[in-house]
Formats: sequence, structure tokens, C-alpha cells
Amino acid sequence: MKTAQFLFIGLILLASSVAAEKLSYDEGVLILTDENHDLALSLLGTVIIDFYTPTCEHCKTLEPEYVKAAKQMHLQKYPITFAKINVDEHPNSAKKYNLMGFPSIFLIKDRRLYDYRGNLTKDSIMDWVKQALLPSYNNVTKIEDLNDYKANSTVLAVFYGSHDEEVFTQFDEASKFFITNPFYQFVVAADPSLAKANGQAYNGGVVIYKKYDVEEKVKNDFDAEELRVKVDTSEFPVIATFDDRFAEKVFQNMLSALFLVVKDSDACKAARAELEKVKDKIRGKVMIAVVESSSEIGKKMLKFLSLNNKALPAVRIIGPENTDVGRYPLKGEITGENIVKFVDNYRDGKLKPTFKSEDTPKTNDGPVKIIVGNTYRELVFDESKDAIVEIYASWCKYCQEFAPRYEEIGKRLAGSKDLLVGKMDGNLNDKPGGSVSSFPTILFYKANKKDHPIQYEGDFTIESVIEFVKKHATVKVSDAGPTGQFQPVAATTENVNPPAEDDDDDDDDDDEPVQKKRSTEL
Repeated sequence: MKTAQFLFIGLILLASSVAAEKLSYDEGVLILTDENHDLALSLLGTVIIDFYTPTCEHCKTLEPEYVKAAKQMHLQKYPITFAKINVDEHPNSAKKYNLMGFPSIFLIKDRRLYDYRGNLTKDSIMDWVKQALLPSYNNVTKIEDLNDYKANSTVLAVFYGSHDEEVFTQFDEASKFFITNPFYQFVVAADPSLAKANGQAYNGGVVIYKKYDVEEKVKNDFDAEELRVKVDTSEFPVIATFDDRFAEKVFQNMLSALFLVVKDSDACKAARAELEKVKDKIRGKVMIAVVESSSEIGKKMLKFLSLNNKALPAVRIIGPENTDVGRYPLKGEITGENIVKFVDNYRDGKLKPTFKSEDTPKTNDGPVKIIVGNTYRELVFDESKDAIVEIYASWCKYCQEFAPRYEEIGKRLAGSKDLLVGKMDGNLNDKPGGSVSSFPTILFYKANKKDHPIQYEGDFTIESVIEFVKKHATVKVSDAGPTGQFQPVAATTENVNPPAEDDDDDDDDDDEPVQKKRSTEL
């Protein structure tokens, strides 16, 4: 027996020794590779990973902040390993994660994956990690402590029962989903006196206490996913007012939401009343919000939904559609009955999403191919070709100045049979994978690697853009050379403002333009 025990211990020490040889660090950050990724994660506890590419400007900005966070949390003895992986050099490991852009940061705890979406600063990263390292639930035995949780929580899920209850494992499982979000708290009221004081049975049931809505009881036959959904949709009133926090909740988490977009009119008041009538029938099926078209965020939402004030009131559902955001319009009269049917049809998969797209051009023979929303995948995602795409807006003066130069780029590269040079109006068409944050934006898609476009960050000159293409091309690029028609004058794209559009509302206020800055968030 002792021989077997010593052999087992020896094997563990040998495995650890081999692992140590395969793991290396750069300024306190573990370097992950395709060779050591699986081994490292099997040996380590909680890990946070930075997925980056050497060409990504935001990745370069993150690097020193990430190192500072790693060093400080190590000095403070937090139980976490900071790691990084170069996606270009180690694509096989990266494929195991649903990477939507770079940098991407994921935390792995108890074999669960958590996506970081905060600012790329040391303090923001550390605050998020510290929150994630806290227990997923807390035990409470005093009525004063439970009352404090109730008073100071946006959403509080209380388990009234013993840890020995069979359903407790489902509560524990659901609580782990929310460890990175301080808005949600999970508590086990482990003393029967707490249940009695709050008028609850001590049998494993859950009560969700909500800051903006009435409490909700969940019977003791729930599963983890059912409880997760109920908690996840409890932060807001049943019908919320659309604001920055609601937008963050919906768009960052790719949740389904119904929006009633209104202005100050009798028709909009009537639509509100119809929604109010049926709110309890659609509660929990989708998130619900009223969008005030006169607010700053409401004006942005009008553009996102391709609406104008003359079309209001309007009802739309937005929801995840693969990697895109699908828009579903309610057709016909806005009545309570139609709203309920609309939501049920959406959840049953009976509705087709709409995406913004101009009509497909009848001819497309120029050196720069015209791309619209409906042809983006067909043209740009052709795996046999590299593609460079300019996303522009007709109102953008820099786009107008750059247009003839981009046409010249198309002419010079026209002999590259496996290279697509294209352009798309980003105001009138949706780009698969999400919109861009500035105009013009130039994206380069490599053949057989269409899920990771490279954003151009240089001067908007003919020579600079062509050099960018040559640098990243995986196919043969034929450059006909300069024609002498253009001088190398750069056009900057910093702080590009769209013009104030007429919103067709009844007030006399001028619409503030929305400031846009360059970004690699795709």
C-alpha cells in the first residue's frame, strides 16, 4: 500500500516538474501557447486570459495595464493567475473561445467562463477580478444582516432552507453565473427563524427581492437555468425606461428585448396603455423598455432601429441572430393582443429578422465593388479571397475626400484576382458582426480567416493603405503603381461628427451631433 502511495506522489511530482518546464512568464503574466494551454488550465485554479494580436492597437494599450494588475494582485496574494496568448501564433487554443474582437479577456473559475467587458485599465480589471473572486453566495443567520442585504441590493435572491435541500445545488449553480456583477446578490437564509420572520416556508424555496419591482417567489422545484433567467431579468421594472444601463445590459449580454419607441402624441400614449395592459403576460419572456425619442440615447436608438419620428409609435424586438443583432418589427396595430402574439411568435422562432440593406446593385463592374448589407457575407466572406472593405458614410467629409483616393487604390490593385476591394455605406447597411465606431473605417479580411478582420490604423493615403494590404495579404497582390494623379495628403478620422439630422419632432431644440471616434470594436 505504501509503495503505491509513494508511486502516486512521485507521478504527481513528475507531472508538476514537466509542467513547470513548459510554463514561462513575461513580467508576471503566464505565456499560454497551443502546446501548454490545456495543461496549464488543468493545473491552475482561477485564471484570467488576455487574447491579443500583435497588430491590434488596443491590445498594445492594454498590455502595460494588464501587467500592472497582474503584479499588484500577486503582491496582494489574490488566488488568481494572469495569462496571455498570442492568437496569431496560437490559433488552435483561441478557437476554443468565442472571440468577437481583440483584445478579449476571459476569466475561468470553477470551469466556468466569464467575459470581461470593462475599461482597459489596471483599476477596472482589478475591481472586476476581485468581484469575481468573492463567494457566489453568502450565508446569513441574523435578521439584521438579511435586512441589510435587502436594503442595499438591486436584486437579491434568498434561499430559505438548508444546504442539505436537494434543490440547493441548483441555487448554487445559478449563483455562479453572476459572480462578476455586483448588482446581483445571492444569500442563503440558513436559520429557520429567518424564514418565519419573513413569512416564508423553510423548504428550499427562493424569493427574489427587487429594488424596482415587487418580490417574486420561486417554488422549490426550480432548476438552475430557470432561476438564472428570473434573476437576470429582475434588475429593472417590468417596463423600464431605456437608458445607458439598460442598453449595456441588453447589448453587452446579447439579450432579447422589446422596445416601444414613442414621442409626445396621443397615439403614443395609447400604445403605452396597451403595453401596460399585457406586461405581466410577457414578463420574463423578453426584457421591455420604452424609448423616449427626444432623449439623447433615444435619438441614437432611432437611428439604430432605422426609425424616424413620423413612424412613431413603433414596437421592435431586438435579439441575438448568430453574431449579429436581429431586428423584428411589429406589423399592424399596436394592441395588447398583437404585442403578446408578437412576443410569442418571436420566442417560437416564427419571425425572420430584418437587417438594413440597400438594394443590390444591378451592375458591379468597377475596380471598387459596391457592397450592401445583403451581399456582405457573399462578397467579403469568400474564403478563397482576401478582402479590403471601406465602411463610409455619405455625410462624412473625410469619406468624401478619401473617396477618389480609394477608387485609385481599387484601380491600382485591380490586377489582384484573389483580392476584393470593396466599399459599403455604413449608415444604410448593416455589417455582419456589428457596426463600426467611426467613418471611414477600413477592414482587411484574410482568406480562410474571416472571423478576425484587421482594422487599418494609419494615414488615409493611397500608399499607406496599399502598404497595409501588402503587409497582411495572403494572396498575390499586383500593384499597377502610382498614376501621379494624387498627392500623398493624409485625412484624419479623429472626432468625426455626423450632421444634425431633422428628427421630425415637434420641439424647436437643435439635435446635438453624435461624436464618433476611431475604435477597433467591431
